[in-house]
Parts: sequence; structure tokens; C-alpha cells
Amino acid sequence: MAGMSHKVAEIAIREKFYIPMDVKTEALTHSPFDELLILATCNRTEVYVASDREITDGELVRYVCGLARQDYDDFAKFFYFKSGDDVAHHVMNVCAGLDSVAMGEDQILHQIGRAYETAHQLNATGNTLNKLFQSAIHTTKRIKTETNLSKLSCNIPFLAMKQVQKTFDDLENRTVYIVGLGEMGSLMLKYVQENTTKIFASSKTFANAEKFADVLTPVKFEDRYEVLGKCDVVILCSACQEPIVTKDEFVKAVQVADSIDVPSKRLVVDLANPRNAEDSIGEHPGVEYVCVDD
Repeated sequence: MAGMSHKVAEIAIREKFYIPMDVKTEALTHSPFDELLILATCNRTEVYVASDREITDGELVRYVCGLARQDYDDFAKFFYFKSGDDVAHHVMNVCAGLDSVAMGEDQILHQIGRAYETAHQLNATGNTLNKLFQSAIHTTKRIKTETNLSKLSCNIPFLAMKQVQKTFDDLENRTVYIVGLGEMGSLMLKYVQENTTKIFASSKTFANAEKFADVLTPVKFEDRYEVLGKCDVVILCSACQEPIVTKDEFVKAVQVADSIDVPSKRLVVDLANPRNAEDSIGEHPGVEYVCVDD
């Protein structure tokens, strides 16, 4: 296997190795290896292969770079490579959340499960990877059931909520805007609800935001800038390849809001990979910008 994670590469590097679902599907359908599985989360991109022939680290890293359309010479130094029993050890640690930003988190287990299911359904896995991932998933579930590991569990949205509470000790009086209501956004909403009722949210598909209309105010994705400037906290977790919040448009939205009301501090929490916002928005007075690496 070959991969990169938050331990060896910052988000500015990792986001270049975001692999869209259509690229994953094509790779899994026409794999050059006997077996292939692709794991891509906000904190890691890893490719697992099995083959009767010897595969060098250079070949596998070049393959990953090719999927991400990045130059091998520029990024090879950010990859790690494992083989044999080291792969099984690594998968177990990752699966159990022991290699995560949030120690023991449960989210990675679901992400690995989906990655395995996708590869298996496309007939990209065989005896070796089936046995490896089925065993890792089964063992991790037992560990979390029979030990205290899950009691230690937190996750990225949980840590993000801690950052929000650190910035605003009167969160019940603050307005929060969540952009993106997938797995990360929905979990983020759960934590936000426990602290304030002043919630706005957008999804690229408006119907997804409307599903939560009983606990928040849905906003059409294309109208996001009308709300961004008015909110104290903006949490970004949408799956997009390009920034959906640019500095120029964000500053315009903030200036309009501040011309109507008293300017206040704002916190932008960017949980996406690739990042949803241009990090330069943090240069604007009164705006604090944090991403998954902060």
C-alpha cells in the first residue's frame, strides 16, 4: 500500500490528492493490479493493492499521483509505503481510529467500510484484500464493543465544536451557518443543536437542507453569500473540488452585513478536503479561519 495522511502532509498537499468518485470508479473498474482498494478521507488518501508480481513503492506512488493528476517528482516525498504484515498492522490501526486526529474515532470505520464495499461491488478486490478488510472491520467492531476505546471516541466535528465554544462562550446567542449536510455536516449539526437554535444550513441539493427544516433555516446553495456575512460561525463541509467561498465574495458579504449592524468577530471552520474556502479570508479583520489541520 501507499498513501499520505495528516501525519506526513498538511492539508495544502492532501487536498491535491482528492480523488473524485468518477475517477475512483474508473480506477477500480480498470485496475492494473490483481486487487485494488482506494481509501480517501479528509485526512488520508491510501491505495491498497494485491498482485502476484512484485510492486515497487515507486510504481504504486506513481499510480496514485496519476489518479490525482499530480507530478510524482513533486509529491513522492509525502508518501509512505508498506508491504506484507506491515499493511495488516497499518489497516488495523487506521480502522480502529488509532491513526486518526481524534484518537479512537468511529467515523473512519464507516469510511473504510464504504471504501471496501465500493471496491468489492466493482469486483476490484479478491481473496487477499477481502480477507484483510473483512477481518479488520470485524475485529475493530469487537474491540469497540468489548473495550473502553469507544468511550474515548471523538471525531473531527466534535473537535470543531470545541473550537467554536472556545471562540464564543455565549454560543446560545450566536448564529451558525453550516454548508454541506453529508456525513460530516450532519454530525456537525448534531453538536451545534446542543448549543444554539440559531442555525442556517445549505446543501448543493436544496432538498437535503429542507429535511432539517424543523431545527434550522434552509438556504439555497446559490444564496450562501447572503447568509455568510450575517453569521458569527460558518462551518464548511461540502464535497467540492474548487473553493465555494472566495475571499472577494466573502469580504463583500461581510462588509454589507457590517454596514447594517455592529461589526463583530467571525469564525470560519473549514472541515473539507479539498478546502471549501480560500484560506486568505482569515486575513480580513475580525475573521478567524481554521481548517482540519488547526
